[in-house]
Amino acid sequence: MSMAASIRKAGLSCVCFSNCHTMAEHWRALNPALAIVDATIADEFFRCRKADEAFCDLPVIEFVQPHAESRTKAFAAGAMDCIVKPVISEELLGCLRTHLASRSALTHA
Repeated sequence: MSMAASIRKAGLSCVCFSNCHTMAEHWRALNPALAIVDATIADEFFRCRKADEAFCDLPVIEFVQPHAESRTKAFAAGAMDCIVKPVISEELLGCLRTHLASRSALTHA
């Protein structure tokens, strides 16, 4: 099962984009609670996010390689959390639920 299918099966909304520019075109309409980004496009994604003032604070979870340098780079770029590949669905869903609950608590405080 794909990660998107696992997310949807858990009752969460998920929209996938093939590149960051397509996603940037839809940010305003989607108003995402967070973004999940693969390390292969993370540099491009963080540049797009930084360029759009409305989403420069969008929380990001990045899929990273198992070595420490990959996680260090992700956090330095602005990721709020990392999930090591290969991704385990249950780990990703737990991470998503935790971050969404924290975000909800902050916005309703």
